[in-house]
Amino acid sequence: MQDVFLGGRHATVGACPVCGGQWMRESDLERLAEVVEPVLVEWRRLPGEDQQRAVLRCPACEAAPAMTKLYSERDPRVVFDQCPECGGVWLDTNELRAIQQESLLRLLAGFVSRQA
Repeated sequence: MQDVFLGGRHATVGACPVCGGQWMRESDLERLAEVVEPVLVEWRRLPGEDQQRAVLRCPACEAAPAMTKLYSERDPRVVFDQCPECGGVWLDTNELRAIQQESLLRLLAGFVSRQA
C-alpha cells in the first residue's frame, strides 16, 4: 500500500496500486464523505456483487479479523468493509468517488425540497 494524502480534507489513506482500493481510518472516511462533487451525470463504475460480497480481512490488525459489510448513507450501492477491532475502513476502487459525487439534478431537487 502507498500512503496518499487527500489535501482537501486532510486525510491520509493507504492506496493499493494493484486493485485501486483504499484503506483509511473511520474518521478520515467521515471527513471525505462530507465532500460533495457536483457532476452533470453520475458515472458509477462500482465493483460487481461478487467482489462486494467477498470476505475481507483487516490489513492492519495482527489477528486479521473478518471485516463487517456496511452500506454508505450517501450512496447505498456502495458497500464498504469495516474492521470490528480497529475501526479501519476499506473502500474498493471507485467507491470513494461514488460517495462524493452528486448529480446536479439531485442537488437541485434536494435544495428545492428544503425550500418548500
